Amino acid sequence: MFDLKKQNNKWNQIRRERKYRPSFFGLNVHFDWKIILVFVLISVLSITIFGLFMQKEITEISEKDYSSEVQITNLDKIEIEKFNEILDSLEK
Repeated sequence: MFDLKKQNNKWNQIRRERKYRPSFFGLNVHFDWKIILVFVLISVLSITIFGLFMQKEITEISEKDYSSEVQITNLDKIEIEKFNEILDSLEK
C-alpha cells in the first residue's frame, strides 16, 4: 500500500539541487542553440549577399563611360570681348 522506495525517490528528487537553465524560446537549451545558430547563419548569408550585390553595383558604376553625358560648352558662346572689358574696367 505505501511504497517507501518510491516515496524516498520523490523526496530525493525534490531535495536534489537543480541547475537553472533558462530557455529563451520555451523548449530546451539545445533548441535555443539551434535557433541562435540559424539566426547567425541567416544574418551571415544576408550580409554576404548584400556585400556581393554592392560590389557588383560599385564595379558597374566605376566601369561606366560617362563621357557621353558630359556637357561641353561651345567656345563660340564664350564672349571674350565682354571679359576683356570687365578686366579693363578693373585695371582702371
